[in-house]
Amino acid sequence: MDDFRDRFRINRHTFETLVTKLAPYLMYGDQDGCMKTTVEKQLWIYVKYVSTQLTLQTIADIFGVCEATVFNLVKRISSVICSELMPLLIKWPTGYQVEKIINEFQHLKGFPGVLGAIDGCHNPICTPTEHQENYINRKGFHSVILQAVCNASMHFLDVYCGWPGSVHDSRVFKNSNLYSLARSVDNLFPGNTHILGDSAYPSQDWLLTPYKDYGNLNAAQRHYNYIHSSTRMSIERSFGSLKGRFRRLKFIDMLDMERIINVVLISCTLHEFCLDNSDSCEEYIPEGERGEEEINNFQYAFGVPVPAE
Repeated sequence: MDDFRDRFRINRHTFETLVTKLAPYLMYGDQDGCMKTTVEKQLWIYVKYVSTQLTLQTIADIFGVCEATVFNLVKRISSVICSELMPLLIKWPTGYQVEKIINEFQHLKGFPGVLGAIDGCHNPICTPTEHQENYINRKGFHSVILQAVCNASMHFLDVYCGWPGSVHDSRVFKNSNLYSLARSVDNLFPGNTHILGDSAYPSQDWLLTPYKDYGNLNAAQRHYNYIHSSTRMSIERSFGSLKGRFRRLKFIDMLDMERIINVVLISCTLHEFCLDNSDSCEEYIPEGERGEEEINNFQYAFGVPVPAE
């Protein structure tokens, strides 16, 4: 790994491409007058922020700016990435992309018609000021849930974030845009395509889950579960590489829930940007990294109604 990549968790080509892409939105200062640094330096600071657990003050000292500048810069660039890059990079496959994804998944273990793998992962946060108990997951720490669908190459096709850690994956799923679209849009899963989810998800025509194992499965069912699990492993590897590269997700030390959610979604977007620029992420996948499963049934803290099981 070269020195630049070791410091910023992305390679120099990816960084330079990101500078070119975002320069039109970052070359002028905002109303606070804090953005007088070059676009390159702004993005050095920003990438350093999302790829480490360093405090704002430490990052400010490293780059010779004040802490307020780092705070405003992170807020500003986050907004630009959410509005300008995320819709372009994280999107549901259509046309020839569908066949390409199906072939890639089938090449793994022979499972036909797979358009994606879905799972949820927990992103640790500090104790919220409101509804603290709702954010405690079954592991005993506060978190927000990221639900994502990826393809066989670990590209994210859909991301959905913001539910507190105590909420079960199936309830997050039933309140997601993906679930709503799948029930209302005829061609979201063309032909006999489907996504794969673990036992936490409700089985649908377009969402296949493993057989529940109570010790009575036959050989064919056990083989199906093995192929299903092996194919679905892509999403666990995606989460592992995401958190390995963008280590801010290891613990998000913020109280503003909107900013927390933005950090998660922006990290997913930058993950996509890196993959699109052939910036490998394999070395960032920790051994055994995977998302959480069975949570309990607390209501969503933001007041959105949760459907009955």
